Amino acid sequence: AEDLLSLGAVWLDSDRLGREEDLEVRAGGFLFAYVQPRRFPVALSTDWRARIVFVDADCCIVNKPGGVPSLPRADNSEESCAACVQRALGAPVMALHRLDLPTHGLLAFARSSPFKSHFYQ
Repeated sequence: AEDLLSLGAVWLDSDRLGREEDLEVRAGGFLFAYVQPRRFPVALSTDWRARIVFVDADCCIVNKPGGVPSLPRADNSEESCAACVQRALGAPVMALHRLDLPTHGLLAFARSSPFKSHFYQ
């Protein structure tokens, strides 16, 4: 159960549960766990700081390896490019686009909401 919580594979109603949360399921509540979440070992073996091509206060460009999802998945939120880059930078990032799972290449993240809004204009 601890592994599932650490991967973000447990949900209560529409909220993802983390390890640090006390769990109280009320009558009518819906608890769901992905008991066999898909794993992405490339995410764990990658030096994410070395994959950062460019970073400033507004954005970050990362060379995503193949075999890692761009964004968190419902069954595994921790082994995605976004989560790994966020941990490497120690700050939140917002994906500006996606690359398919097997695809490697440059992936852009916003580090500020104004930059994200400007990017989509």
